[in-house]
Amino acid sequence: MTFGLANDQSVWGAVHRQITRPLGWLLLSAGFLAWALYGSYLYIASAIDPLEKLATSAIGLGIIFLFGTVIHERRKEWLTDPYRSVYR
Repeated sequence: MTFGLANDQSVWGAVHRQITRPLGWLLLSAGFLAWALYGSYLYIASAIDPLEKLATSAIGLGIIFLFGTVIHERRKEWLTDPYRSVYR
C-alpha cells in the first residue's frame, strides 16, 4: 500500500518523519534553553565587576540581534524570490 506516496517511500517512513522531527527540535530547544539559563545564572552570580558584565552582555546581545536580523531578511527575501523554483 502506498496511500499516494512515491514508490520509494513507505507509510511508516512518513509517520516516522512526522514524529521524530518535531520531537528532535523540541529536545534540542529544551536542552539549549536549559544550558543557556544555567550559563546565565553562573554569569550573573559570578563576582565580576558589573561594568565588565554590562560590556560583555552588550557584545553578546549585539551579535545575537545582528544574526537574527540577517536570518529574518534572508527568509523574507527567500519567500518573495521569483526565481526560487528555477533550476540551473
